[in-house]
Amino acid sequence: MEAEKWTRWIAGYCRHELTPAEREELDAWLAASPGNRAGWRNAVTRYRRARGVAAWKRVDEQAAWERFTRGIAALVTRRRRRLARRVALLAASVALLLGVGIGHLSRPRAGSDPRPVLSWSTLQPGEARAILRLPDGREIAMGKEAVADSTLGFRGLRDTAGLSYRDAPPAPRVDPAYHSLVIPRKGEYFLVLSDGTRVWLNADSELRYPVTFAGDRREVFLSGEAYFNVARDSARPFIVESGETRVEVLGTKFNVSAYRDEERVVTTLEEGSVQVSARGESRVLSPGTRAVSTPTGLEVTAANAAIDIGWIHRTFEFVEMPLGDITRQLQRWYDVEFTYRDAGLECIPFTGTVGRDLPLQEVLQAIERLADIAFTLQSNRIEVTQK
Repeated sequence: MEAEKWTRWIAGYCRHELTPAEREELDAWLAASPGNRAGWRNAVTRYRRARGVAAWKRVDEQAAWERFTRGIAALVTRRRRRLARRVALLAASVALLLGVGIGHLSRPRAGSDPRPVLSWSTLQPGEARAILRLPDGREIAMGKEAVADSTLGFRGLRDTAGLSYRDAPPAPRVDPAYHSLVIPRKGEYFLVLSDGTRVWLNADSELRYPVTFAGDRREVFLSGEAYFNVARDSARPFIVESGETRVEVLGTKFNVSAYRDEERVVTTLEEGSVQVSARGESRVLSPGTRAVSTPTGLEVTAANAAIDIGWIHRTFEFVEMPLGDITRQLQRWYDVEFTYRDAGLECIPFTGTVGRDLPLQEVLQAIERLADIAFTLQSNRIEVTQK
């Protein structure tokens, strides 16, 4: 790809300035090969990381971006198979010049089993893994290896580390068989449903869905967080049930965060239109808005979709986010518990962007450099204290 187009796409995507035609061309290029997706993911991660911190530290974002684009222009003259790795290294150097700053804080899970003794080297980011639960009670561990069984109605996808039901036979009855895909802490996974809908599942999540959709609607059940790119079918609406919250669409892109340990369900719309219903209320979202369902009602506000869906591009995006909320995201990705001496630390807000590919120790060292907070590893947990 030409250096000019590559850098224009990255800047336009991260700044939400891509035209529909550019977005369509980009999607086609990303779908062409795993190498394209890997290079894009790394470049966007590093740029977003630098951009977010620029707002926090007031550094010269434009100068950093110009250095980044000049470096890419030189790299694209090299062999294509080395482009993704070189771009990631170059972008990382920009991020190192700028620095990063985020933090983590949370209460341990009540009634949890004693956790093993940890070391900083074991606190690495998550990876593609899941458990597939079948109607007969069997469980299949899913990872990066391909899995295929035509009798179950699915096949594995080796290059995307996911499952596809596109080749599943038609449902033999109105009440089809349901599968459940369970994503543990420190995991993520990709799923293609029988209608072609693509689903990205975040850590500590579960999606229950039919092997083949039957009847006049397509319904799935979510606990945790997932990003949906719904295949359009005007005759059969697509419905996501999350507790008392219901999201109904015909074909669009949106994110739903509905973790059991959160008091709210957040639906963020990226493209198209969705209808969100909860506790007797119903609202229709337009792109760039989110619906927040809480025990007190349903509220619709403006949203930056890139922040809520940054995780599918392997970034954490925080804008004035309390430390306690940040922790609930990080603890699922690194599978570690945090305790704190001062409850007030939980309310400290942070703004920044960080790649999900970083070891946790680097993340915590960054916040220690920027805030009056210390993180200490204590056998099976991390203690947060005031310096």
